[in-house]
Amino acid sequence: MNTEENILILPPCSSLRGKKGGPYKVVRMMKEAIKFSKYNKFKFLEEDINVPEKKVFNLTMKYKFLKKSGLYMVSRMIAKWVILFFRYNNIIKKYDRIVCHLPHMSFFLLMMYPKKKTVTVYHGQGGMYQEFIDLDEIRESIVLKKFSEYVETFVYKNSYRIGFPSKGAAETLVHSNPHLHSIINLDNVKILYNGIDCDLIDNEDSQWNISEILYSEKIIFATIANLHFAKGVDRIPRFLGELKKRNVDFQWIIIGGGERADDLLKQIDVNNIKSDTVWIREFTEHNKIISILKHSDFYIMLHRKSIFDITTLEAMYCRNLPVLTRVGGNIETNLEDNILFVDYEEDVARILDVIQNPEILEKLKDSNREVVKKHFLTKQFINNYENIF
Repeated sequence: MNTEENILILPPCSSLRGKKGGPYKVVRMMKEAIKFSKYNKFKFLEEDINVPEKKVFNLTMKYKFLKKSGLYMVSRMIAKWVILFFRYNNIIKKYDRIVCHLPHMSFFLLMMYPKKKTVTVYHGQGGMYQEFIDLDEIRESIVLKKFSEYVETFVYKNSYRIGFPSKGAAETLVHSNPHLHSIINLDNVKILYNGIDCDLIDNEDSQWNISEILYSEKIIFATIANLHFAKGVDRIPRFLGELKKRNVDFQWIIIGGGERADDLLKQIDVNNIKSDTVWIREFTEHNKIISILKHSDFYIMLHRKSIFDITTLEAMYCRNLPVLTRVGGNIETNLEDNILFVDYEEDVARILDVIQNPEILEKLKDSNREVVKKHFLTKQFINNYENIF
């Protein structure tokens, strides 16, 4: 194997277990999609990086409150760097080209292997520190904030190239982090749009009786998301409540859990849509998610921030009409006026028009499927990464 011609992809594949979104889902898709790669350039680390980490942090398993501290997160990153070096050094040093989807891992690579061409691809909805606060529910910490900013500054100054899943994702990071304004030139970043395997979706079969939870005679809205601030799922009940006031007969199915679950439950009650809502909080297999999307009419996400969600692409291919806010990467899915944008939570005029005109709805559904087939297939996604160097 000529490793000089190959591209090493990080993080390690085994660290993907239990991780569903952002960089983890993209790496998983890259691994599954190498059959589309003409040269099969991508190589992946298969060993487990998490086992030693459990030993290093067995104290935090006993004192769980430590896991919410900024000092814990800093210690965790440093421990991962140590483990990564001792476990993978003999493999990493063979490669001259690396694509890393986690900035703190890129920091380690750039420090230890400065002569290698390391590309950093960032999938966050804001900076590292904000991600820790929003996703990991870490308590605010000046130590973690300063450490995160130092890591980001070093990474974006020294990476061979910087990539993002959309222009909106790049703009969100830079505009929300003043310390990066002079470091990241938005004209020079690489945009690496996500793509999906349509054949896999076509052949996905869950053997699940979907009629147990969905009523085919109703208009079906679907939402699949981790329930944190950026996703904005807690804003959807007010929108759907406005539709209910106008006698729209619908059912809303939500798949996901997270820190804002209690806020969402409160909003469902306040807007009187509890009887219209089916909420699946437990882990749901991908084939069941696809089954739901294949039976839905609208995919609704009222993001506060958006990068470029793979699930939105899957919904589009399954002939859902996306109802989205006009932020970040959402705008870049609207290539043929195929997205129904919502400018505020009571903004229901356009969707009412679509619901009352079934021919328009069917046309928009078909348009979304065609947009994915033209622009967001796995083949284009893989080509983007192969041409990053």
